[in-house]
Amino acid sequence: MIIAAVFWLLTLVVVALFVGRAWSASAPPQARSRTSDTADARPASRAHTQSRVRDRVLSVRSRDQVVRSGVDAVVLLALVRALFPPPGWASWLWVAAVVAVGVGVAGLVARWPRLPASRSRWVTVVYALVGAGLVVVLA
Repeated sequence: MIIAAVFWLLTLVVVALFVGRAWSASAPPQARSRTSDTADARPASRAHTQSRVRDRVLSVRSRDQVVRSGVDAVVLLALVRALFPPPGWASWLWVAAVVAVGVGVAGLVARWPRLPASRSRWVTVVYALVGAGLVVVLA
C-alpha cells in the first residue's frame, strides 16, 4: 500500500513538472555577471527567492528536455496503471493525470517554435521510441 502511494506521488510530481515546463514562459536562468555591484544589492525577499527557484525548475533549455520530461510522465503513468491500478472511483485520478499530460502536450505544441533546437536529436528520438515501447509493453 505504501509503495503504491509513493509511486502515485512520484508520478503526480513528474506529470506536474512536465505540464509546468511545457507551459512555462520563463527563459533559462542566465548566469549572473561577476562585474555587477553586489555591495549595494538588497537581500532578496522570500517571494523573489521562490520565484527564482520556480523559474530554475520550470525553465526549458531545449526541445529535448521537455520531450524527455513528457516521455517520463507517460511511461510513469503506464507503469503505475500496470502495477498499482487504482480501485473504483480512484481511477478518475489516473484519468485526470492523463488529461494533464494532454494539456502539457498542447503547451509543448504551442511553444515548439520558440524552444531552442537541441544538438542531440537522435538521442531524444531513441529515448522517445524506448518510452513508447515501454508504454506498449505495460499497457
